[in-house]
Amino acid sequence: MSVEKILNDWKKKTFRPVYWLEGEEDYYIDQVMSYAEHHILNEAEAGFNLTVFYGKDAAWADIVNACMRYPMFAERQVVLLKEAQDFPIPPKDCLRIINCEIDPTLVVVAEPIVLGLADVELISQPFKKVI
Repeated sequence: MSVEKILNDWKKKTFRPVYWLEGEEDYYIDQVMSYAEHHILNEAEAGFNLTVFYGKDAAWADIVNACMRYPMFAERQVVLLKEAQDFPIPPKDCLRIINCEIDPTLVVVAEPIVLGLADVELISQPFKKVI
């Protein structure tokens, strides 16, 4: 999925539960993350429904709790995990985070990590739950 496609979908308010961003072009990842952080939710909604984590400082339980929270005065929670390559949990295990009843938008950035083909296929499909 291209950066343009993701941003156009977001402008139309069409979201998938998880976006896994990786690659050598930091510019495109930064562009998507900036839009997610500043435009998916308005300023009032972001105060209650936007959570940003950084890989090396994030705790798995905190990320799961943020994803399982119900939105307050908004349609969705937005949970951003930046610098996911420094996260102590293996990337494949991060996909288990959407095994919840609430549909958050979770944007994960993992710049230098290369996933296996099966994982990439799984991530690229629209899905509700992964077990």
